[in-house]
Amino acid sequence: GNNDALARQMLAILGEIVPALCGRHDWQALIEDHTITTVASTETYALPSDFSRYVTETFWDATNYWPMRGSMDPQTWQALKRGLVAATIRKRYRIKGSLVYIYPTPTAVESLVAEYVSSKPILDNDGSTQKAAFAEDADTFLLPERLLQLELKWRLLEAKGLDYAEAMNLS
Repeated sequence: GNNDALARQMLAILGEIVPALCGRHDWQALIEDHTITTVASTETYALPSDFSRYVTETFWDATNYWPMRGSMDPQTWQALKRGLVAATIRKRYRIKGSLVYIYPTPTAVESLVAEYVSSKPILDNDGSTQKAAFAEDADTFLLPERLLQLELKWRLLEAKGLDYAEAMNLS
């Protein structure tokens, strides 16, 4: 609700910075657990609403104590689905759209678990809800605030047409 031009410009820049910072690293503050309880004959399952990406090598078939391979690229996925497969293989997964596809299609209730990076690095001002963008002055950034400050400084200098090289090197 702030009408100050600088505040509005900084908020717009923050809208670019936040996703960029979140994508740079698997930040501990953003790591969440995802559990899929399979249903017989069901291949697809919804991703969490705040899903950004799975943490590498954390997807497990917890029922059978096996790591899962994935996310499969389209070519490998089609070879698995359409090619001749002579033996039963451990479960694999593919992310397509907002769904997780499981291969082979589960035939029973099983538990699949993984860690993922949340796309919501901001805590609401009352501390109850994580969200993707700043909305109020009292919102809290869950990553190191210094990173946000350094990134905002050089981007604001750049937007104003000022020398920003030194500030950018610090971020």
